[in-house]
Amino acid sequence: MTNNILICVSGLTPQIVTESLYCLAVKEKIPIHEVYVLTTKRGRDVILGKDTHPSTPKTPLKKEIESLCEMYKLKAPLFKENDNHIIVAK
Repeated sequence: MTNNILICVSGLTPQIVTESLYCLAVKEKIPIHEVYVLTTKRGRDVILGKDTHPSTPKTPLKKEIESLCEMYKLKAPLFKENDNHIIVAK
């Protein structure tokens, strides 16, 4: 079986990840099995819902992915809040 892996680059607006997941999994019917995000140090804080700036999202990306999958009855892809799935550019 082939695994489909979504690799995204995200800055301070991780919606690109959920929008890409929606487009692929819901619109195109391509199941996504795993998600990786390349970002900055601050972007990682945003993804984790820990950034303190008032204009950045406070909900962790993992929760957003889970909500999207629940809404559309999708199997949630593997996405852990660790250095393997959230890759900080050096």
